[in-house]
This record gives sequence, structure tokens and C-alpha cells, in this order.
Amino acid sequence: EGEGEGEGEGEGEGEGEGGGAMCDGETEQTDCALACSWVGDCFAARCPAVDEHDWIRTVTDCVLACEEDHALADIICAHDTCEQTDTFMRAQDATYAERCVEGEPMMCPGLRQDTDPLPAGAVADGRPGPASRLVDLRLPSDFDEGTEMGCIGGWNRGSGIAGLFSVFPVDLEAMNPPDDVGETALPLLVEFAGWAPGTTGGATVSVDLDHYLARSGPQGFEPDPLLLDGEGAPVNGWDEVDLSCSRVQTSAGTHRLALPLVEGAAPIMVDLAHAVFSAEVAVEAAGVSLSEGVLTGYLTREGVADLLGRIGEACGVAPEADLCPHYPLFEDTEQGVDMIAAIAGQFDSWVDARGPGPCPDPGACNAISVCVGFDGIPAALNAP
Repeated sequence: EGEGEGEGEGEGEGEGEGGGAMCDGETEQTDCALACSWVGDCFAARCPAVDEHDWIRTVTDCVLACEEDHALADIICAHDTCEQTDTFMRAQDATYAERCVEGEPMMCPGLRQDTDPLPAGAVADGRPGPASRLVDLRLPSDFDEGTEMGCIGGWNRGSGIAGLFSVFPVDLEAMNPPDDVGETALPLLVEFAGWAPGTTGGATVSVDLDHYLARSGPQGFEPDPLLLDGEGAPVNGWDEVDLSCSRVQTSAGTHRLALPLVEGAAPIMVDLAHAVFSAEVAVEAAGVSLSEGVLTGYLTREGVADLLGRIGEACGVAPEADLCPHYPLFEDTEQGVDMIAAIAGQFDSWVDARGPGPCPDPGACNAISVCVGFDGIPAALNAP
């Protein structure tokens, strides 16, 4: 529900259409957060065909601009209707107008086009669709690189995770060599369940994107039970994804990563909140490839505490691992969470039941933005 709802809402107006930002003037940061939350509500109400990425980018860009010039909040806080805010934002920010899509989205705008039909050999026997192995995993080193990669949310643009991996002995790129299937230390595969041979991406109906941790089997890769539920289904994935215009972009959801942070122990679960998967999609003779992929999400304060507990359990199994002699520094959960946040450049985002958004003020942030870039190559995922 938008900040603009409640008293003063105009009769017959839609969600976010009346009431204003209701800025309290308590602090500049609070006014910026409330004003930009109102901008986001209006953007969603007046541009119904936008996707979540563009909504988050619009709110985040607003907060950044407001932090540079608080006059932006003064203007938006004086608005009573979304019509006023929409008119102002279109004049103020060209990207706002570019992102605003009214009504039904255009089918493959510009030079974009649909994929080729999926070849028959792209789907392994007994599988519901083609698979692609994620390779060339990369982390943004700073805000600018994160922005260039397409990372969204948080003033660190997902670059804090690189700080964490400088502490944990994890080399993502070395674990995913694109030319050496048998020696892959961290096989991560996605499967487009429901994409039938002979069909283009744009013509698919009801395709689910399932994400697997895999392991090498006699016939190639097979799902690792670590990320399967009791019935053998993947615990990670997104339902009914859109593959039109040679691109996949999911809705937001909880996503569980499995990373080998402690040598000699099972991979450790890392839970991301409001995770979104996006990539360019191409069909090749061997199957489906991905490029310019980005997985974004948020490691909440509670998620960091859970992560530390799991690292402690893993160090109990493999105390000789490089990380484990340092674990006593993190054993006090509250102190450990604050230390992890400091290594990651501090909590830079706010996440609640509504989703991610600008922090009410810098000291109230409760999540670390996470971003991982990737490409994908065709792969065979077989039943275990």
C-alpha cells in the first residue's frame, strides 16, 4: 500500500493517486524516503506495465537525487496527487518518462526480437525443459560497476558482497570455468521447465525457471539433493517467467544460494530476500545460452545471523578450514552481524513485507544489497 493512501485521498482515485507523500519534516533523510516512496507509488499507479526492476531503479534514483538536493523532497512533499508528481518527474528526470509504460508493454521494442525455436536435442530425456549452466560469475567492486552491470537497490549497488568474499576463501570465477564441465566446483544450473522443442521464447506458455545446485553424474550433471525438497523438487525457482524479446526477468522471491565457504564441509546456505533473476536469452544448436545475467537480492540482518550460525556448524565439522580459526570473532551473534555489515560496506538497504525500498535514515537500514553477474552455456541436466 502506498504512503499516499489514507486521509485526504480523493474520491474515485486509484492506489497512490491521492493524499501526497505525507512528509513529516523530522529529518532530511526521512523526507527523502517518504517523498521517493510516494514517487514509487505514483510510478506504479500511472505506469501499470512497468517491471519491478524499473520501479526499484526509479525509487533509488529519486533517493540519490534527493540526498544531493533536498529541494526535491520539498517539492514532492507539497504534492497532493500523483498527477502533480508524474508531471514534475517527467520534466525533472528523462529516465522516469522512458521507464513509464502505460497500458500493455510493447512487444519487442526497438531492434529486439524473439529467440529462434528451441531444437529438439536441447532437452535431455525425462527433463521438462532445456538447461543452462551459469558461468563467469562476477561481483561488482563498487557502486559504478554495480550500476553498469544492472544491479539495483542499495547505495552500494550490490558491491558489498565482494567485501565479504574477500574474507571468505571463495573464488567464484575459478569454480565455474566455462570450458571444463568435469572440474566445476560449483555447478549452478537453471532449467526452463515447460519450454518445448520447436517453440520460440516468445511463444512459450507457463514456463517455470528452476535453479539447481548440481553435481557431476555418469551422464553429465544431475540435481544435488542439498537444494531439493522431500519430493525431489527444487527449492529455488520462479513460476511463469516471461521469455519474450529474447530476455528472461523474474518476479521477486526468496532465493537460497549454496556456497562452499568452509573447505571440508557441505556448502553453506545463504538466503536472499526479494531476489530477481534476469538475463538475455539465446537459442543455439546445443540449447539455451544466457548473457549479461544478473541475480540481485538482499541479505537481511536476520539472514546474516543465520549465515553465521551455519558457518559455526560447518567449522564444527571442519575446524581446520582456513576460515574457522577466525570464527570466534563472530560467535557473539549481534557483534558478528555488525562486523559482517562493516566488511560489506554497512547495511545499505531497507527491506520489509512490501519489499525493498529506501532506508528511512542511514542508521535504520536492515539489509545488504547483493548482486552477482553471470553468463550461461547450454548444459544437460539429467535425473539422478
